[in-house]
Amino acid sequence: FCSARLRATGPFAPLGSAVSLVHQRCQVMSSEPVTPIWTLLSAVDELPPFVCELDLPSVFPLGLRHWTAEPRPTKKLAKQCVALMAVESLHKGVLLDDRLIPIRHDQVDDDEDDTAYDEYGKELH
Repeated sequence: FCSARLRATGPFAPLGSAVSLVHQRCQVMSSEPVTPIWTLLSAVDELPPFVCELDLPSVFPLGLRHWTAEPRPTKKLAKQCVALMAVESLHKGVLLDDRLIPIRHDQVDDDEDDTAYDEYGKELH
């Protein structure tokens, strides 16, 4: 259903670890604890398909704060897929390195902190 190779020769982001990668990135983003907000939506009273939205706190650069996944048959898969979308964008936005390890906030140049990215991790001008 969902998987991503972040570049032709780059890291492969496994679906099963995408949620924890998002949480790890949040832990190193700020000196204060920050938590992602996961919103699961269902068209009819908790029945499939499920859509998951992910919102990251305002300490993240504009354009790297909100994702919505396509409808999925289970809540777990919907959450994993939206997390994978975020991992792809965070990697492109230089917040995860090529080994998908979160880059500490103080390791990112100030110029990059102010850069806005679209939902696909591309820089906005």
